Amino acid sequence: MGGYCSACGNELSSDSKYCSSCGTPVSGNGKGDNTGDKSQIKKVIKAQFKALNEQNLELYKKTFHPEAGHVDENVKTAKRLFNDYDISFEVKDYEFLEIGDGEAQVRIVQDTRKNDNSNFRDNRVDQIWTFRKSNGNWRFWNSEEVETEYLDGSIGSTSSERSQWNITLGKLVAYPIGLLLLLAGFGAFTDSILGGLLLLSAGALSLPIVRGILRHGSGITFSRWATVAIVLVAAFSGSMLLEPETESAVEIDEPAAEEEEIYFVGENFTEDEITYEVTEVTVDDRLYVGTTRYGTGPDTELVRLRIDMTNEANEEIEVPHSGHGLSTELDFQLVDDQDRTYTVEYQQVTDWDISPGVSEQALFAFEVPDDQEERYLQVGSAKVDLTET
Repeated sequence: MGGYCSACGNELSSDSKYCSSCGTPVSGNGKGDNTGDKSQIKKVIKAQFKALNEQNLELYKKTFHPEAGHVDENVKTAKRLFNDYDISFEVKDYEFLEIGDGEAQVRIVQDTRKNDNSNFRDNRVDQIWTFRKSNGNWRFWNSEEVETEYLDGSIGSTSSERSQWNITLGKLVAYPIGLLLLLAGFGAFTDSILGGLLLLSAGALSLPIVRGILRHGSGITFSRWATVAIVLVAAFSGSMLLEPETESAVEIDEPAAEEEEIYFVGENFTEDEITYEVTEVTVDDRLYVGTTRYGTGPDTELVRLRIDMTNEANEEIEVPHSGHGLSTELDFQLVDDQDRTYTVEYQQVTDWDISPGVSEQALFAFEVPDDQEERYLQVGSAKVDLTET
């Protein structure tokens, strides 16, 4: 016998490397040791679904790994989806399949339902999400659907037989592109009949529902890359046959402005060779230090943060501070969803002068209104999301 999994309590065999029940890696003493990894991954999953339900594209983008493919395309597709439908997303179930040093897989059952009388079909998708680490923190990499069930009783795709109606990022990209090409094709007939036909063909072939009809009705099938190649050639050829005025009407997206990084509680980040990690967040109505009471007024509350600070340099560093609060050099403050900012009400630090490789712990308290729906800790150019605490 190899003991029991510390994550789920499942009995382990002596040669187990992973728990057969929850997928937790097993250390030499038979106990899982990835509780922190699971906690981080759960926060990323929760943040992505929160972003989708609140239509917060900024937060949605930040849940992706910076090296994941098609991040900007996924964001644009989500924006089009929000414009077309009023829908909500919910995690019905999840299971950790595997957690390695740099990659993890989680099986997620997701419900997507409409909130209006549109023609959107409510569905339940069973899928595998892959996560990879970026600077030591877990971020979403990609997903693969296993099965789609429409909540009106019909069954969608499985891993071996895909339905044209699968709600996946690939399909969410294909449908808008196909519809845009169809519209461009109808509009192009005034300039070039052949150009319009080519654009219409490219748009129709982009739509999974059309490819499904061809496959089931006449047995005509195309591989994924063959479809991409045909659509690109037809769209390019059709656009080349149009007058310059048609080309000039194409909107060119401006480069996106650089966005600040958002972290979660328990994740670390570095500013000016000092690594910070918010390890604990509590909300109360008062704080006693000796006989001194730090309280709150009507309609306010006290947000207390415990922060680890580690010197990553080769020499002693003094954390920028001044008097009762921190200096504006570090801009250490709390901000909320109404763009209000709050400085430190109380601080307790063992030593502001940190030796190389040494960690010091700080306690900060902020008095804030109790009507905040979102709050962030601002440290230099970094933000730590405190909303879910």
